[in-house]
Amino acid sequence: MNRFIPVLWLCLVTVPVTAGDLPVMRLDEPTPTATYSHFSDVAINGRVSPPIVSNVNVVMYEVREGGRLFKLLGTSTKVDGSGNFIADLMPSAKGWPIGKLRVVATLNDLKQVKQANTIEIVKTQEVPEEGFETKEFVHSDIIVDTELPNGPYQVIGGQTFLIRGRFERMDGLNGNQGPRVRATIVLPEFPGRPREIICQTVSVISLPEDTPDHFWYEILIDAPLKADNYKLKIEHNRDRPGERRAPEKQPTDGFDLQVGFGPVKKPGIK
Repeated sequence: MNRFIPVLWLCLVTVPVTAGDLPVMRLDEPTPTATYSHFSDVAINGRVSPPIVSNVNVVMYEVREGGRLFKLLGTSTKVDGSGNFIADLMPSAKGWPIGKLRVVATLNDLKQVKQANTIEIVKTQEVPEEGFETKEFVHSDIIVDTELPNGPYQVIGGQTFLIRGRFERMDGLNGNQGPRVRATIVLPEFPGRPREIICQTVSVISLPEDTPDHFWYEILIDAPLKADNYKLKIEHNRDRPGERRAPEKQPTDGFDLQVGFGPVKKPGIK
């Protein structure tokens, strides 16, 4: 007697796994067209959307022939509640290598989320073989008050000086602090120098005044060592794209800053 045993074939259906969208990182600074002095700090400014509770790792590489990358240094910074992150990369006593440098920002908990920009470093002064001696921190009196601009201002090369100002912005308060403010010292373009060179840049938080929506700031910044005619630029409201505004009394191309030309000129002294 033949017995037919029914066989049940189990059909395995493969269902494709669909992934959602990863967060998107934007690296606003440094811009890929920026040129820096080999002694300038390099400010990092970016945003992760939507905001993620994580750190961002920032690494600076030297770009050599054939696109080979050589790690120079790195740092880590937090993503804040709005998705913004900031950091500063500082050169050694002998400065950055001359040529191309690449800044790579990577979200620590999702390493596939990253952005990179390549900048150019140019030599603006000679470097002693032993580097520069580190001096004790000393700052001068206020040199620039953006409420009472009395430029051109004069500072000593390498001197740490103070910038002070205030501004108004609606809904700028975030806890006990206000929007960030950026000071940048540049060598401007002129015949023989076809591009602006960033020589120093510093970003700080502002602090609230007693009047709502009013903020004040103080910025300590190091003057370049080389004697020359520079421009000092102030920007605030940098955490909102398209709202990078300068103090009302700042000239379009920034305050005139003379480094290494005679004694320090204080505000109010003609």
